[in-house]
Amino acid sequence: MTTHTVACAGLSPHVFGGTFVADARVFSAALADTADSFPFLCAPFYFLLCFSCRKPQATQQDSLMAAGMAVWPREQRSCAASRCLFVALLLLLDLPYAVAQPSQSDRVAVPKPCIPETNVKVLMLNVTDLPIDQKLADSLEAGLEAALWSRNFTVADGVRVEIIRQVATMETSGAVIGKALNESSDVLLVAGVIGDATVLNSLPVIMRHGLVLFAPFTGLSLVRGWNPNLYFLRAEPAAELLALLRYALAHLRVRRLGFMYLQGDYFGDREYAQAQRVMSGMGYELSGVFFLNGSMSHGGARKEVFDAAWEAFAETRPQAVIVFGLPINDTAKFVRRMLTDRRTAGAYLLAPVMLQELVLRVWRAAVAGGVEFVPGQVITTGTNPLAKDTQYEAIQRFQKVMRAYLTHSGRKYYSDKDHFLKDDVDGGMMVAGWIAGEVLSQALGSREWVKDRKSFLASLYNQRRYMVDDIVIGDYGGECKAGAASQGATCRCNQGGRTVYIKKFVESFRAEDVAEGAFTLKLWECDASHTLLHAPLNGLAVMMQDVVVAQLAMSSMLAGVDAARAPQDYYDGTTVTFHAISTSAAGARDALLSEMSARRVHFVSGVVTEAVLEMEGMDFIDSLLLEPRLNRFRRNVIRLSPTLEQQLFVLAEYLGNASGGSAHAVIRSGEAAAMADVLRRSLLTFGVSLASATLLAGGDALVDHLPVEGDVFVVGLSAGDAGAIARHVSSHGGVRVFVVFLEFALLHAEFVAAFRDGAGADRVVFATSLPHWNDRGSASETARNFAAAVPREEDRTPLSLMGFAATRLVHTALSRMYRVSAEKLADFFYNNVAVAVDDMLYGPFADGGACPATESGAGCGRNYGATRISVWPLARRWTPLCRSCSCRDAVDEVRGSRCGWTDGAAADRRHCRLHCCTAACCCAAVLLPQLA
Repeated sequence: MTTHTVACAGLSPHVFGGTFVADARVFSAALADTADSFPFLCAPFYFLLCFSCRKPQATQQDSLMAAGMAVWPREQRSCAASRCLFVALLLLLDLPYAVAQPSQSDRVAVPKPCIPETNVKVLMLNVTDLPIDQKLADSLEAGLEAALWSRNFTVADGVRVEIIRQVATMETSGAVIGKALNESSDVLLVAGVIGDATVLNSLPVIMRHGLVLFAPFTGLSLVRGWNPNLYFLRAEPAAELLALLRYALAHLRVRRLGFMYLQGDYFGDREYAQAQRVMSGMGYELSGVFFLNGSMSHGGARKEVFDAAWEAFAETRPQAVIVFGLPINDTAKFVRRMLTDRRTAGAYLLAPVMLQELVLRVWRAAVAGGVEFVPGQVITTGTNPLAKDTQYEAIQRFQKVMRAYLTHSGRKYYSDKDHFLKDDVDGGMMVAGWIAGEVLSQALGSREWVKDRKSFLASLYNQRRYMVDDIVIGDYGGECKAGAASQGATCRCNQGGRTVYIKKFVESFRAEDVAEGAFTLKLWECDASHTLLHAPLNGLAVMMQDVVVAQLAMSSMLAGVDAARAPQDYYDGTTVTFHAISTSAAGARDALLSEMSARRVHFVSGVVTEAVLEMEGMDFIDSLLLEPRLNRFRRNVIRLSPTLEQQLFVLAEYLGNASGGSAHAVIRSGEAAAMADVLRRSLLTFGVSLASATLLAGGDALVDHLPVEGDVFVVGLSAGDAGAIARHVSSHGGVRVFVVFLEFALLHAEFVAAFRDGAGADRVVFATSLPHWNDRGSASETARNFAAAVPREEDRTPLSLMGFAATRLVHTALSRMYRVSAEKLADFFYNNVAVAVDDMLYGPFADGGACPATESGAGCGRNYGATRISVWPLARRWTPLCRSCSCRDAVDEVRGSRCGWTDGAAADRRHCRLHCCTAACCCAAVLLPQLA
């Protein structure tokens, strides 16, 4: 099946009379002058040199890599014996130059052995009646040829590729291939065939001759499935459909999703059945379906048939539609109606890459005819990155190769060497072709593999995986013995593409990659047609643009949320999304209602208002109010952080064990009286009295009411209060201030600035269930994961850690949910009672009714789950010590109490002003700088 000639590598560098010979024409001229000088030298010295008489060529790939080496391509003729003899003599006479003289590295160039060269013939079809723009076929071919051209069409030692081109139609493709095989019986494979009909018509002759259709470019599922004569590099249409469904439901979050397909032998029936199956598995259904009996002839369906189908579909008012028909007239007509009918004009259009050119063409025409251009309305898949997406090393190399090919190859596909950067559709096809050429070069990389069709076919399925820089294609595998698959072998798999990319089209109809839409199946998942999706869990944040504290808080929390989201390297079966809407504080409730009516929203997290918290139909996961409130049971409000009641109770216990006596309170809140009552009861539980409680209105200055000595609980901080507290404790060494953790977290930047010099930081205290947010060496798994996920220290704050921990919990909840809804998310907490994520424990939660804060018992619901609440001084913000400690001697002294603990393996006793020797929060505080 292959032809062989002798291709011998001579000495490199070649030496002629002590001079480096860079041009074979000079060498050949010298040989010609002395052609018959020394015939007697041929036999003794033939082993020294095998020389092919032709011009040296620097491979394009080598020039791109600045290798600067020359290769001597094959000629279909032999050197004259006299020239061989003369060269041998010259080498002998000039031996000091060729061998004896050491180079700077003291190394000697050694000639490679002569090996026969294998000529591999690759057949490519130019199909003239494809229902797509011819430039797309040209772009695909240009990309494939560029990959081979960059290697000078030599893919391995002694393996050279020869491309044979034939013209065909979709219908005649099989006959054309058969005729080409009769003319060149040693054709090894057919590459880059475009179109489902072309593949179907070609397949019988391909199988009959034991050929392989390598890297066919198809659009529907009918031609997919196990067939060793079809070798697919791109992700299959079933995977494209999964990516579009996932994007519509998880990122567009539409409530009404429509579907368009054309019935017939290969016009979308399988994709529609798959879409129904996947939607049903998630508990959803398509809002409307448009279908016709597709026809590639006679201009499509009759007008009255099309119009009737359209009217029924348009009345469903879809918010997004997935289009899955072939690129023919009926599909174009449907897209045109979608863009021009007022009932559907605002809907998203989602399509596989095979329809990309058609959709864009119709969209451009509609905009030119007066339709409003909506950036991002058209969304398509891609089975390779965009040609301009240089985050991939493969694309960086592609650009260099493609630019050089368009400039120097002589092939006149495009006059502009940067065309692939200016036309995203053509560029994407060039990338697809280039990847195919790169994989083909690897697949032909051994003379043993390409010696005949049978050997080549066997090599393709020998557990093959290809890497094109940072793009992975594979795994491929053939028939396996029993038990091999269970041990990790890939069996009966002829599909290597696993990743589907999502792109949207924006201004000037340019493509823009949508990173969160990328969908990658696991390497061992060969067939995506039976893969089901887990319904996404969609979260929402409210960005109140008129409240500075709320904006800063949400920015910090979202940093933690983003860090905790599962990586998109592959699809793991679950998807948690988190989107933000901008509004004012007063308009937050209405904005949320509007969002819920248009999109699927399951939970809200972050800063909210009291009016928002009263809404139903969604869950609130660890949502924060801008000022503290006493908790009351609401089934859809799940609190992961300590409630105000929990914090006051733990602080009271700490105070009772540490000092006893009495404490003061300054509370600025609409619930001030109720909060003071909860604090009084908590303090009494541990033998401490509430000496005074100052209850303030909203505009009163809080710092004016702080005592000059003793312990004081402060609730209701606002901007500027952190600095006032810092000045107060610095001026009065006998006062200690207990603050609410929520307020410390919201005003974290102010507290850090106010206490930067450390003065008085040991006398500002709060209670939290979080580990330290800025401790890379923490014993806490949550803290270590957080530090690794948030590399910038300035981004690691209490709020970002709260967002991180809450998102980790939501991911855990989704992984245990069969169906997804707000109600089922709440059920997760109440049915599981307690939940552990890394080293964070939440619960127990209890379903029930709302009871007063001072009551508990049977029938009372419990929607809060913070555990392991510990007491910290503000000084720990700068000194995250005491990582592994246990309290030993608790001495009930107000000041200078003895506190013993074990840190690692060493035990130590020291005096501390703020100790941690209580039953509830043993050793939660750190060893402070103010040690006796």
